Amino acid sequence: AELIDLGQMQELLDNLCDAMGVSAAIIEPCGEVLVAARWRRICTAFHRSNDQTRARCIHSDTVLAQQLREGEPLSCYRCGNGLTDAASPIMIDGHHVGNVFVGQLLLQPADEDFFRRQAAKFGFDEEDYLHALREVPVVSKERLSAILASLAGLARLVASIGLERLRG
Repeated sequence: AELIDLGQMQELLDNLCDAMGVSAAIIEPCGEVLVAARWRRICTAFHRSNDQTRARCIHSDTVLAQQLREGEPLSCYRCGNGLTDAASPIMIDGHHVGNVFVGQLLLQPADEDFFRRQAAKFGFDEEDYLHALREVPVVSKERLSAILASLAGLARLVASIGLERLRG
């Protein structure tokens, strides 16, 4: 957080997410969200608002963070709610200063029957839930890797410039 101008980074992330059609965030290693852009309604209005499905979200976040702590350059995980998230560490001078998350996406077209059953199980309004599902982008693994690498590289660059300024 000390290395980047959060306001400028937020604007940049918003614009990049709009251009790429994805949701993303930059998060400190401790889990604090520094900037986030374009979270999907299926997550904010449904999955994160229900105790049982929110627990699945937290588990997904934990799995991704653990894989990054173990040194993985890219982590990809399909959560119990049926959506995929991916993450990559931001390393500056050999220090893990944060993570870039891209997520709330599908790697292939949705199995709407799975989501219908989920709506019934958790008491979600099926029509609204499926409408929110249809807003989720389908992104190939190759494109997801390129998007994540681009965002992580940009975050490294911005943080490196901030570090150089601090070193003065």
